[in-house]
Amino acid sequence: MAHQIDTPFDLVRRLEQEAGTSNELLSDRDSGILRKLLRKANDELDILDQEVPGDPSPRRDLLLKRIKRYRVALAPLKALPPELLNYIFLFAVDRSISLPLRRHSSLVPWNISYVCSSWRQIALAEPRLWTDIAIDYSHKNHLRLNSIGNYIISRSRDFGISLLCTEDAPMVGGHAPEALVSQRELIAKYATRVIQLTMETSKASLVPYLATSPLQFSWLESLIVSIRGRYIFNDILTDRLITLFSNTPSLRKIKLYAFMQYRLLPDLFLVPWGQITDLLLRQVIMSHHTTLALLQQCTNLTNCTLTLGDNSDPVLENPPEDVNPITIPHLRSLTLQIDITKLAVHLMDSVTLPSLHALDVGPNPRRGLIPQALPQDAILSMLKRSRCKLATFTCRYRNEFDALLILRDMPDLRRFSLTARYLGDPVIGAMTRGEMLMKLEHIQCGLKSIHPFLDLLEYSWSRKSASKSMDAYKGLMSVNVWGYSLPDRAGAQERIDNLQSQIELEGRIVSITLADH
Repeated sequence: MAHQIDTPFDLVRRLEQEAGTSNELLSDRDSGILRKLLRKANDELDILDQEVPGDPSPRRDLLLKRIKRYRVALAPLKALPPELLNYIFLFAVDRSISLPLRRHSSLVPWNISYVCSSWRQIALAEPRLWTDIAIDYSHKNHLRLNSIGNYIISRSRDFGISLLCTEDAPMVGGHAPEALVSQRELIAKYATRVIQLTMETSKASLVPYLATSPLQFSWLESLIVSIRGRYIFNDILTDRLITLFSNTPSLRKIKLYAFMQYRLLPDLFLVPWGQITDLLLRQVIMSHHTTLALLQQCTNLTNCTLTLGDNSDPVLENPPEDVNPITIPHLRSLTLQIDITKLAVHLMDSVTLPSLHALDVGPNPRRGLIPQALPQDAILSMLKRSRCKLATFTCRYRNEFDALLILRDMPDLRRFSLTARYLGDPVIGAMTRGEMLMKLEHIQCGLKSIHPFLDLLEYSWSRKSASKSMDAYKGLMSVNVWGYSLPDRAGAQERIDNLQSQIELEGRIVSITLADH
C-alpha cells in the first residue's frame, strides 16, 4: 500500500527533485519526509516488479534513480555537523602540504575541497588545515612556489605555521642563488608566526643565509637544521657570528644534523641557550671545551643528544685538567654518541644530573672504528653523585660491558637494553640467584643460546607460582632477544608459548620475541 504524505506539495516536490544532489544538511522535518518518499518509491518499485518482472520501463528507471538519490541524501555522513567534519579533516590531513604539488598527492586540503561545495567551504574556512607547508626550492620555478606558499599561509589566518624548506642550489658568482633569496623572503614575511622551522640545505646556501641580520621569530618553538657537507664550519665560525635566530623568545627545541666541527658553538651561534629544553646535536663534532661551555648555558635541558669528539682531529683529544662541576637539574634523557672515550669520561666526571631517567651510551654510528667502551665506573660514579633514579639504560657497545654490575648498582632500573652485546650464561645465572629479573619491565639483549635464558624465566615464574606472590613478573612486559642459533629457535618457541600461556592465566601479558639481528 502506498504511503500517504500529508505535507505541503511544494516541499515534497523540491525534495523529490533535489534530494541527493548536494551536501545540504537536512532538517529533521525534511529527513522524515524523505524517509516517507523512500518507502513510497520502494513500494512502487515492488509493485512494478510484481506486474512485469525486470521490465526496463522509463518509470522503473526513474524510481531507481530516485531511490539512489534518497539514500545518498539520508546517508549518516550527511548528518554530521560542520564542526565535527572540521575535526575529521584535521585528523585526515596529518602531513605537510608539499610544494611543488605532486600529481598523486593525497590527504591534502585541496583533495577534500574537491568532494563537494559543502566540504570545500568547510576546508577553506578551517585555518588549521593550512598551517604545515614543505617547499622544495630546488625546483626551477621558485617564484611560483612562493606565490602558492603565500596563498596557503593566507588561509591559515593568524595561526602559527610550520615551515620545511629544502634547497640545494649552487652559488652564483659568490652570491646566494635566487631560490635562496625567495626562501628567505618567505620566511622573513612570516617569521613572527613560524612555530617550527626546518631547513635542509647545503654549505653553499647556508653560509650567506646564516650570516644575515636576525629575524624576529616571536613564536618559534622548534628549530631543525640539516646540512649536507662535511666539516664546513671551522672557517665560518671564526670570523662571523650567526645571529639569524637570536630573537627567539619562545625557542625550546634545537636539532642540528650535520658533519661539522663546532669549536665555540654557544658563543658564535647565538640562540637563547638558557631556555632550551630539547637539544640534539647529531654529527656536530665538539671539543670538550665546547661541550662544557654549552652545557653550562643549557641549564633547563630535559632531553639531550650529543656527539663527543672526533678521532680525525687530535686537538680534540686533550680535555682540560680542571673542570668546574655542572648541574643540569631537569635533564631526564641523555644520549651520548662517543668518538673519543677520554672526553666522555671527563664529561661524566663534570656533570651532575639529579633528574636523569634514561641514559643511552655508545659509539658514533657514522664512524668506521669502534672506540673503547665508556668505563662503567664513570657512569656509575655520575649516577651515584647525581642520586638519580635511572629507569632506562641502553648500551650500544660491542666490546666488554659488565651487565651484572649495571643491574646490581641500578636498583631503580626498569628497561635494560644491550643492543650489540651478548648476555653471557654466568650473568644469566647471577640474575637468577639475585632475583634481578623480577624488577625489570623490558629486556633487550643478545644470547648465544636461548635456553639458559628461558630457564631463568621459567625459574622466576615457578617461584612466583609456589609463593603465590605477585613479585615475579610484576612489571615484566617485553623480552626481545637475538643472536641465538636457528636450532635453538626451533626448540625454544614451544617453551615460550607454554610460558606465555601460564603467565596469561594469572592476568599478565608478557611479550617474548625472538628477533633477527
